[in-house]
This record gives sequence, structure tokens and C-alpha cells, in this order.
Amino acid sequence: MNVSSLAGLAWRLPLILLAALAECFLLRLLLPRPSGEWAPAPEPRAITLAEGLALTMTLAAVAIAAAATLSTSATSPDLLLFWGPKAEAFAAAKGLDAGYLGDPLLRYQHHSYPPLVPQVYAFATIAAGAGRLPWMAAAATFPLLLAATAAGLFGVLRASFPRRDAAIATAAVSAALGLFGHVFAVAGNADPALLLFETLALGILVGEAGGSDGGQLLAGMLFAGALAAKVEGLPFVAAAGGLFLLARGRSVAWRRAPAWLFVPGILSLGAWFAFGRARHLFRAYETYGPTFEVHTERLGLVLVAIGKALFGAAAGLPWLLPLAALLFAGRRAKASLYPAAIAGSLSVFFVFTYLHGAPDPALWIEWSAGRIFSIVSVLLTLAVIAARPARDGAGEGETPRAPARGR
Repeated sequence: MNVSSLAGLAWRLPLILLAALAECFLLRLLLPRPSGEWAPAPEPRAITLAEGLALTMTLAAVAIAAAATLSTSATSPDLLLFWGPKAEAFAAAKGLDAGYLGDPLLRYQHHSYPPLVPQVYAFATIAAGAGRLPWMAAAATFPLLLAATAAGLFGVLRASFPRRDAAIATAAVSAALGLFGHVFAVAGNADPALLLFETLALGILVGEAGGSDGGQLLAGMLFAGALAAKVEGLPFVAAAGGLFLLARGRSVAWRRAPAWLFVPGILSLGAWFAFGRARHLFRAYETYGPTFEVHTERLGLVLVAIGKALFGAAAGLPWLLPLAALLFAGRRAKASLYPAAIAGSLSVFFVFTYLHGAPDPALWIEWSAGRIFSIVSVLLTLAVIAARPARDGAGEGETPRAPARGR
């Protein structure tokens, strides 16, 4: 859709669908999946009590998120301020509307923000033929994407970890993201989509699939989705991709892994910035002042404000519980260092960002800290599951699987 607008072509549903279908076939031909690659072994045993409780918690988290969305208590103000209006403008123009994005009276709508979510809403609006964005349907993407995150995460974790561990980690992540969505009001904005892409990419890279070409390409496609969803996708991809190459450099193909991980995102984000530059709208993301104009004297204020924001979500338990579990784990596999290092890197970057801009960033932090630190909770949870010794034996009643292959 970015390329169509860059070329001056209107969005036509048949062409968009054909392009998506052609991309799927191209990927299938590019990387045929060998039989048995990072697939879970058959498990004849019944679901255990722990797995049943985890499944119940996951379903409850999605149901509560749906109830919060239908009651409008989780609706994001940002949906009304810019995600929704942008989508309606794009649907009316059947493309990226340069005139709308360049209107100086609409600068508050952040014209350089990645366009994926407004494009999805615009696509649905065009397909429905309604002419106007169905606002409740846009808000309902929160429980839908939460359900997709839970289903996808269990699948990718199950390919590398015992089923019980995968189920418990999925339940913990689903409960945390469902709580965040309600407390921090994300229904309708881009955070659920960003967290979907980030969480599934992490689930792949912490497991056996991260050592294969196919797994790395899939993670790269998810990275591209994160980059196209929100600005915060850029530091996440830089940290997750860069640390993956550092952590597993000897076990992956160095010539191919960087391409699989980063080329899809470069193409996706490159088309968006090419459109902005061609239409004289923007060359990069908006900033909060010069990069090296850091107000270190605000550090205490920033840390206190972040703490207050995170405390608003169940007294910070979605971060404190997995952190405590990780710190007090008896035996800790080296694989846990990868998600933990990403969590630390992103936390430092977010604090660094808050040291810029207005003299008193307290209100800015109150609005945004809970949402941008949500991924840190996911990372800590994945670090806990990865902290278990690397499959030194299959779980009770399970059959050990062969290690992943390159292609």
C-alpha cells in the first residue's frame, strides 16, 4: 500500500489482495520448509491441571479484554485523535493522503508516525463500502489481536519448550497484556498490533526456530510489522535483532541471518520514508529535541514518574513477578540473557528518551510509559521460560525433538 501511494496509484482491493497472495507464494518458494523443522513432537498425554489452569487464564484474559472494549473503558483517546481520522482520510483518498498529512493544522496527528494501523482500518473501510470508519470495530481489534498473540505465542513456544511451560508463559503474557490494554487504554490504537509482532518475533528467536533460515525470515517479517506499526518498533528491532546476532552469531549463518532479520523491515519502512520525502512531508520521525541535549538533572524525576505509571497496573506486578522469578531462578540457561538484555536495553533507551523535551516530562510519562514498557513485561516472562536448562530432557510424557536445521 505504501508502494502504491508512492507510485501515485489508488488503492484497489483486488490488486492489494493479489499482491499479498503473490508475496505469500514467493516466500513459500524462497524458503520451503523441511519436514519436521522446529515442529512440536506428538503428545498423546492429556492436558495436565497446570495446563488447564493456564488455558483458562488465557481465555479469561481475552474475554475480559473484550468486555472492557465493548464497555468503551479501554478505548484509546489516540484512536479518536489520529489513528481513526487518518484511516478515514486514507479510505476517502484510496491511498496515503499527502494533503491531509501535510496540513499544518493537523500537526498534532503526528504525520510521520508509521502508517500500518490506519492502512488496515482504511482497507477494512474500503472493503466494507461504508465510507466511514466503524469506530467500535477499530476498538475491537484489541481483544482480537490479544487472542492472536496468545494463539501464536503458544504455537512458537511449544516448538521449543515443554507444553506446560509454553502454556504458563502464554497465560502470563496474555493476562499482562490484557491488563495493560484496560489500564492504559489501548483499544483502537497501534499498541496491540505492535505487541503482537514483537511478542511473536521474540517467541521465535528465543527458541529453536531462531537457528533456522525460515525462523529468522519469519521473525524479520514480524520485525517489519513492528516497524510499520509504531515508532517504538524501531528501537525494539534494533535491540532484538542486534542482540540476537551477538548472542547466536556462531550458531547462525552470518551471511544470511542479517538479511532475513532486517531486509523486510528496511523495505517496509523505506517505502514509508520514501513517500514522505517525495511529498516533502518528512524525512525522519519527529524528535523531542537534539539527540545529545540530555537533561540528566531530571533523572530522578523521570524514574519516579515511570515508577508511578507502572505502579498503576496492579501495583507493577506484571513486571515485578517475572523479574523476581528470573532473579531467584536456581539454574539459569544462557538463553535467558537474550530477552533480559533486550529488556534492559529498551528500558535504558526509554529513560534516555524521557530526558529530552519539555522541562517537566511527568505528564508525558504518565500518558506513555505504561504502554511502551509493556513489552518489557513480555521480555521478562520469556526470559523466565528460557532460563530453564535447554531441553536437557523432555517434559513428562514428551518425546525429545531433534534440533532445528538451517533450511
